[in-house]
Order: sequence, then C-alpha cells, then structure tokens
Amino acid sequence: MSWSILLLPLLGGYILLTKCIWFKYFYKRTERQRLVFDSIIVGLIFFTISYVIWVLILLQWPFEINFILNKLDLNIKYLPPSIISIVLSTLFTFAFNYFKRNNKNWYLAEVIEKTGNSLQKDFLESFFYDRIVMITLKNGKVYVGLISELHEAHPESSFVRLVLFYSGYRDDKMDIRLVKDYNLNVYEKNHSNTLVSVVVAETEILSLTFYNQEVYDRLNSRLDTPLIRFLKQIRRASKK
Repeated sequence: MSWSILLLPLLGGYILLTKCIWFKYFYKRTERQRLVFDSIIVGLIFFTISYVIWVLILLQWPFEINFILNKLDLNIKYLPPSIISIVLSTLFTFAFNYFKRNNKNWYLAEVIEKTGNSLQKDFLESFFYDRIVMITLKNGKVYVGLISELHEAHPESSFVRLVLFYSGYRDDKMDIRLVKDYNLNVYEKNHSNTLVSVVVAETEILSLTFYNQEVYDRLNSRLDTPLIRFLKQIRRASKK
C-alpha cells in the first residue's frame, strides 16, 4: 500500500476541523500541532467508516466493481475508501454548516466561554443579554452601544460590531465626554444593519465597562457644576 493514499483521509479530517462550525472556532485558537494530530485521528475514523462502506459495496456488486476497476486500471486497494472518506467528511461539513448556519454564534460563544479572555466574555454578555457597554479606544475615542455581531475568535485578537448609542472622547484628564447621540430608542438585532454601527478590534480597546446612564449622569453633573465651569473659564483665559 502506498502511504500517500492516507493523505486523502488526512485532508478530509483537516477540512472538517477547520471548516465545520462545530469545530473550527476551537481549532482557530489551538496549536497547529494539535490540529495536525486531531486531523489524523478524524481522518482515520472516516477512513475506517469508508473502508467498511467499500467492503459492503464489493459484497453487493463484486463483478461490476471489479470490471470498473480493471477498465480504469486501478490496482491500488485502498484508493476507493480514501476517496470515499474525503467525500464523506466534506459532505458532512457542508451539510452541518447548512443546517446549523443560524446557530454559529452559539458555537462561537461556547469556545469563547471556555478559552476566551475576560474582554471577550464581556462581549458575549453584551451580545446575548443586551447589556450596553462603553468602550474606550487607545486613540481616546469612546463608544457606547450594544454588541450586535461576534466575529471569529482568534488567540490574540477578536473583532466585534457595536451598534452605537453614543460616541465621544476622553479629554486630557481622561474624563468622558459623550458628544453625539444617535437617538436609538428601539434596538433590534434583526435590523441592526440599518443602524449606525462600527467594527472594533480588541487590540485597539483600552478599557471596557458596562454602561450605566444614572452613574454617568451623576458623575457628569459633578464635573459640570457652575463652579467647575467658572474655574475652567478662568484657566482657559489665563492660558491666552
């Protein structure tokens, strides 16, 4: 037997683990060595199943199959089950993705819950429980909104789509100034593509907290008292 024939089942296992939404989010976050090892295991499982199927086919139509193999001049014993194995793994992958396409966020969430950092888990809480978050970026921008879409997890980084309620910035003293109100009185995830949104990379996030309007108003009122505004005017005048 030519061992190169086993490359087909190995490829089938690799396709399943990297393309099927049941597995791919997990294996995007694992070491390559484990992916190769598990691809071999999965490939051997599919090869065993395919070999049994091939034996049953030979028992059912022995003369017809042998006649076809002779005509094609195929004398490699394990080639047909190897081809069957990659076909089976590919069909299983596409069928599973098709019937579970609406549940991909659940598989992604399960992986993040098990292997994600605290920031990625906060993304999940905002997405599934509609908790408003306030994100401060490294460039000083501030976004307030809801996570409306989770992107594929990655060991070093992830991306999320945020439906904006407010946006603003942090001033020199790192106080928050929300200067733009998007007037989103009603939020529906099914229609989030018609709302104002922004994609944020985890690597650009300086801090994230769950937003509380009462706390923000209370802090803002303390920062914007008449005395504070008067002192700010004096400070600005002295700089001129």
